[in-house]
Amino acid sequence: MTQYFSDEIAERSSIQLTEEKKADVFLIPSTKEIILSQTNTAECINKPNRSIIEFSQGKSLEAIAYKRFGLSKKQKVKGSNKPIDVILPQQSFLYWNYWNRNGLKDAIKIVIACGIDSIVSRSYQAFGIDLSLEKRESLIQINAKLLEHSQRLEAENTDLRNNDACWAHLNKELKSQLKDLSYGLAEPDHLQAENARLLRILRQHGIDPYSPQNYI
Repeated sequence: MTQYFSDEIAERSSIQLTEEKKADVFLIPSTKEIILSQTNTAECINKPNRSIIEFSQGKSLEAIAYKRFGLSKKQKVKGSNKPIDVILPQQSFLYWNYWNRNGLKDAIKIVIACGIDSIVSRSYQAFGIDLSLEKRESLIQINAKLLEHSQRLEAENTDLRNNDACWAHLNKELKSQLKDLSYGLAEPDHLQAENARLLRILRQHGIDPYSPQNYI
């Protein structure tokens, strides 16, 4: 039997997470509870819906915390004949943060944007000020610029690391070539020493190596 989060029909809206990503949000009218859609939560980081189920079955800190909020239920929403699979905002963030820690760029952007928005909003609320929609949109643009700058720095660092690896390889090759060259330069000395040894042996046997009769 299908379990529903609420018998009511939830109202629908959306929030801007980053410049590129929006999330659908739903409100239960009587309780004012906010819920999200599992499918849309996964789509925000270009993952299939099943990735949330797979994540929730894992043993990461985020997955353990995720399961404390309970199992998924369905919810009827305005504008759709098909009920959504409910996920709480806390669960969505835990899911996104898991992928943030695993280096997924879309998740990194969302987690950074949510973190900055949360701190700024709480700071204003401490003085009894609610952020306007325009202010929040401005924050999103600032976050996007910060992310763009950090990504550019990351790319530059990658180039530098690649250059370091290239120089290390060239240095190794140069040392190898110098070593081979030193062996080559040392060969005449070896030949001279060998000639002297052979001359001593010839003289020990009474042979004058410089006598004309010994030349071929």
